[in-house]
Amino acid sequence: MSEFRAEKRQFIKNVSWLVVAKSVPSAANVIEMIVLARVLGVELFGLLTIVIAYVKIVSSLVDFRVWESVVKYVGEFLEKKESEHALSMIKFSYMVDAAAGLLAFGVCLLLAGVANDVFIKSQDGFDLVLIFSLTLIVASVNTTSEALFRVFDRFKTIVFVQSTKAVFKLGSVLAALYLGYGIRGVLIAYVAVSFFEFVLTQIVVNRVLRDKGLHTWFSSKVGLISGRMREISWFLLNTSFNATLTIVNEGKVAVLILGYFFGSGAAGLYKIARAVIKVVNRITDPLYEAIFPRLVSFSTSKLYDRFAEILKFSARTLLKLIIPVLIVVLLLAEQLIGLIFGDQYVAASNTMRVLAVAVLFAGGTFWLTPLLLSIGRPGLRTAVSTFKVFTYVGLLLVLVPRYSYLGAGVAYLVVEFVHSLVAVYLARKFSRMYLG
Repeated sequence: MSEFRAEKRQFIKNVSWLVVAKSVPSAANVIEMIVLARVLGVELFGLLTIVIAYVKIVSSLVDFRVWESVVKYVGEFLEKKESEHALSMIKFSYMVDAAAGLLAFGVCLLLAGVANDVFIKSQDGFDLVLIFSLTLIVASVNTTSEALFRVFDRFKTIVFVQSTKAVFKLGSVLAALYLGYGIRGVLIAYVAVSFFEFVLTQIVVNRVLRDKGLHTWFSSKVGLISGRMREISWFLLNTSFNATLTIVNEGKVAVLILGYFFGSGAAGLYKIARAVIKVVNRITDPLYEAIFPRLVSFSTSKLYDRFAEILKFSARTLLKLIIPVLIVVLLLAEQLIGLIFGDQYVAASNTMRVLAVAVLFAGGTFWLTPLLLSIGRPGLRTAVSTFKVFTYVGLLLVLVPRYSYLGAGVAYLVVEFVHSLVAVYLARKFSRMYLG
């Protein structure tokens, strides 16, 4: 039992480092959003939001979400002392991510004209998409590098990388606005940040591998994992499909639908309302990222009692952290939006309240995805996500034309409530299977 208490202490320590890693970028992102919202105004801020949403959606259509396979299989190979296989998996992951990034870049440009006519509706739309699409070339590779830091318990390294990136990004955006380059300058700054992060993470990844007594991943042979390629491919197929589904839940599709029916102004207001989700995600994401490697380890060793206990512990910890934040948002939405973003965005207050309630359900079931992946049930995870996304899109198409951004918020609330019921049912089912 003392060993498990040590596990919990290590888990909290890792979460704490990840919270710091998320907090610095979060603070920088909040400052960035405030400056952009105030300097650009509702319409231009909404235009920027729609351009980013379009590129992110295209990226997700071909994103294999490789970082989850990195955590599962690299962690599993290391647990079994199969270092060469781990390095082969790392190389394979980088290759898949690089190919996905290039493909996303090509598709994004190919469909840019159509997207501009339907959603963006700006004479500069194609140029703006072209600029921001350049981030796709290396952005996916950067997520693989960060996954390796989690596998090797280098959570302090994540703090360093993410904090450095956040400061560089904020400085670049502020410089672009100060020099009067507007939206184009902001998007160019985002491209520069992506390539800066790529160089930085590659330097640090190679240093981490050397510290662990491993050679560089670049010289590894992918053929070493050929015997498990079918299993890995099935895992990637499911995580890829889920990456496509995830982008819907992140609000990008809602932004495009709002842009289609009501223009960039409504999209900008919804973006501000979703700020509450971003704040809470800075708490839930570290828990997810820290718990997943632990669950993989417990599942591989068949330590299901510890598996269940760490899930309960993380869920309780999360609720203690997010409930006070949500109470403040529910009581002071108008004041917070007016003070931070400006009175022109106060119309988004009730939508923010609706999203705050939805976040309570979403945060309370963050553990479902790492649970299903760690016990080798990616197909079930895909089924749950598919149901969730189709329900959400259906609600958006019904509610947004009638109620604009408030309808988008209600759609998100309903689907997260239903998802929480499904999560509780599956938790009870697996508890009976593995714990008796």
